[in-house]
Amino acid sequence: MPRPGGSAIITTPNANNYFGGHSGNPFHFKEYRREELIACFSEIIDPRYFKVLATSDVPSTVFRNNLRRSFKNKQLGIFLGRWLGIPISMLERAGVISVAPARMIKGERDNLIGGFMAEIQKP
Repeated sequence: MPRPGGSAIITTPNANNYFGGHSGNPFHFKEYRREELIACFSEIIDPRYFKVLATSDVPSTVFRNNLRRSFKNKQLGIFLGRWLGIPISMLERAGVISVAPARMIKGERDNLIGGFMAEIQKP
C-alpha cells in the first residue's frame, strides 16, 4: 500500500485478448479482465480510492493483433502481422507515431487491445 497521500499504479494485460485468458508470458502469474481486477481490489480497498482504466497497446501491436484476429489461418495472420507491422514499429521508434502513455489511457473500457491500469490512492 502507498504511504498516506501517495499512489500506486498496477498494470496487467487484458485477459480478454488471449485464448484461455493468458498471454503465455511466464512472468505473469495471472492476467485479469477488467471486472476481475475491480473485484480483486474491492475486497481490500474502498472503491473510492482506486480506479481501473483501459490502456491501449502501442499502434504496431494493435495493428498486428487486429490482423492476426482477422484471419482464420492464425499462422498466416501472425506472419503478415509481423512483416506488415515493421513499418509501423519504425515510425514509433522515430517518434512519428506517438507511444506516449498519456495518449494510451482510454478510460473505462473492457474490449481493447492492451491492458488495464489500476491506480490506487491513499488519503
